[in-house]
Amino acid sequence: MHSKSRKVLMLCNVGISAMYNFFSRNDDPQKEKKIVDKITNCYECRKKEMQDKTSFPFQDFANDVIKQLHPEKQSTLTEDFLCGNDNLKEKDLRKEHYPSAECQSIVGWLLDNANKNDQRMDLTIYFFPSKESVESKFTAGFNHLFLESKGMSLVFPNLNVNCKIHPLDIQVRTTENFFKSVDLLYKEYENIKKEYEGKNENIEIIINSTGGYKSISAYASLYGQINNIPLIYTFEKETRSIELTSLPISYAIGAMDEEISMLRGLNKIDPTYRSELKKKGNLPRWIESLFLGESNSNLIDILINQYDSGHYKLTGVGTGLINRLSEKNAPLGFYFKELVTGIWSELWIGDQIPETVEHSRRHSKRLMEIAENFFRSAETFFHTMQLDEDFPLALLTAAIYLHDIGHTAAIFPVDPQEKVQGHFPLGMFPSAVREIHHLLSYELIKFKSNDLFPPHDSFDNKSNTILEDIKRAVPFVCAYHRGYTPLRKNLNLEEFKKSGKKTIYEIASFLNEEKFEMSLKSLAEQIENKDFSEKQKKQIIKVTALLRLVDACDMQSDRTGSKTFLNARLKRTQTEAKALWTQLEHLLEILSENDKERTDLEKLINYIKTIRKAGESFSPQDAINGTLNPKTQKDIDETTKELYPLIFQVLKDTRENQSLNQLFENPKTSQIVFILSLINRIAFKWEQFIHFYKHRAIDFVLPVSNDTNNGIDIQILGNNNELLKKAKKEIDKEYAAVKDVLEELSFTVKTQCHKGGVK
Repeated sequence: MHSKSRKVLMLCNVGISAMYNFFSRNDDPQKEKKIVDKITNCYECRKKEMQDKTSFPFQDFANDVIKQLHPEKQSTLTEDFLCGNDNLKEKDLRKEHYPSAECQSIVGWLLDNANKNDQRMDLTIYFFPSKESVESKFTAGFNHLFLESKGMSLVFPNLNVNCKIHPLDIQVRTTENFFKSVDLLYKEYENIKKEYEGKNENIEIIINSTGGYKSISAYASLYGQINNIPLIYTFEKETRSIELTSLPISYAIGAMDEEISMLRGLNKIDPTYRSELKKKGNLPRWIESLFLGESNSNLIDILINQYDSGHYKLTGVGTGLINRLSEKNAPLGFYFKELVTGIWSELWIGDQIPETVEHSRRHSKRLMEIAENFFRSAETFFHTMQLDEDFPLALLTAAIYLHDIGHTAAIFPVDPQEKVQGHFPLGMFPSAVREIHHLLSYELIKFKSNDLFPPHDSFDNKSNTILEDIKRAVPFVCAYHRGYTPLRKNLNLEEFKKSGKKTIYEIASFLNEEKFEMSLKSLAEQIENKDFSEKQKKQIIKVTALLRLVDACDMQSDRTGSKTFLNARLKRTQTEAKALWTQLEHLLEILSENDKERTDLEKLINYIKTIRKAGESFSPQDAINGTLNPKTQKDIDETTKELYPLIFQVLKDTRENQSLNQLFENPKTSQIVFILSLINRIAFKWEQFIHFYKHRAIDFVLPVSNDTNNGIDIQILGNNNELLKKAKKEIDKEYAAVKDVLEELSFTVKTQCHKGGVK
């Protein structure tokens, strides 16, 4: 599983610590300068030759350096590394004193990270000595010599080290010097980061802040935090390198949002005028510090870019699963990261049913998080199932972000150019969108395929082929993510009608019975004659089963918001339901006498009155405290189950043999359609409020590893035992439906109830 080489890029500031391995503090400065010049010149002359360690007389060069060591500072460790002495294997390298702070921290980090699982590591180190400091440049050169020595190859046989030295004008004598130095360092970091990111390779970037000025190191740490890059640091006389893991934070988006226009403006205006404003002392202090005289700090561009990329993204994107994909296929990982942070992040602008619990990018992000927890908890199982490869990982990522896109469908058919049967405005019947959104997702993804998956110029043939396979496979995965859709065995239409899914049948058959009946065929049959390999066909079915299980686990309260949100949701639902009822009353008054006597319409009116009465009895305090009357909730649930299919039966009877467009061309039929729409919208608002209310009782759903290598425990924590049991039942039901596909996955759901209301 670890055959690929691990590629690491380390950015390392450089101090002057190596000097003290060559000189006593009482040495004559002229003597110091003479020796430093000799070694530095020797290094500069020979560093090109060093690249070929087979022909370069490394031993001679090492001896030249060793001779310059101060008698009181003689270090057998330095000699052992430079000469590649065998006794290195007998040393406890964690207890040794290294010739420089940088060498000490890097070797300490390598002792923890190299030689793991016999995986090769390619380590590229950029050293940034101070250009004006001979001692710092000397230390950088010595670090290069030490870290590419024979001894390093002896201690770390699976390691390939490539050192690069980039001297920078780093000074800290004045405040302006200091901030200019930080600016130069950031600019260098940015250039190197962009160079490597542009290679579409899976490269880890690490900042080593051990060496150099501590004030500069503090800003190196800040850069790591802003850009989500881990840092390492080693304390003096300690060999173990500690990793200062980058926290999941960015620059304070909220604070920047207060003054971003000022920052942008000052960045663009005339520098002389800006300096005058700065002298007046009435600019925000943090902004003032970013402008050095008439110069602009590179940090400004970094912060503005961070703001632009993070300011609309109130949630993550599911980085764990994307990183897993990147490990298997770096170009595909980069491509999908661009999609989920770009095109796909704004797919929900057209959501037709805002009444539902959240199905947008936050829902997708949570599914990415849950899926990654699944993989992390049962690595062996997913490897055995061949689901940890690039095709299934990319397919799962695409399906997670696109499976609910059907909620944005404005019309059916989704293609405005499809004229045969006309078009039906789905927004008038939100329950229809909700019930068949999986079929609408299938239609929309096929219709918008090229927009959703734009071509990528830098793909190799393998990645291009996988992308084309994903474009063809993902509509099927999304169409079969609903519980009733069969994965391996076809469904009989008559059996389906009796299965309690009456609403889905009535809606789908009203819009297009032929397309609906296609969804009763198993996924296996649908893809059987498609151009997929046998392995891919199995992976497509397994990914669909996994998506259904992951989707079932997203039921925690953050889909519904806080107490304030729930209170506002209830008040809004009550206000909007009353407004719709007022419109409905008017239309009912002007119905023809014949229509007023229709028993189906009379039944619908009675249903909606029951729902309306129940909804108006709810109080905000009961909603917040979790004390809504259970009988009233049940009335709404049971009444909507009878009301929805009847609405579409009436629509189907009203349509008869007409096209969908003709329903609106005839005044009589259009009046019926509008009445049915108002009934549907009122019922749907109250049904979905109950759905919000149920979610509020669940704090989180957490997948963790169980006692087997193939197992996952689902921990559900909440504040209402009855609702927790229902949540467990829903997840168990979905697992039972896909168990035969996921074969030997050991899967258990556990609940834990605590007292307390919505936070």
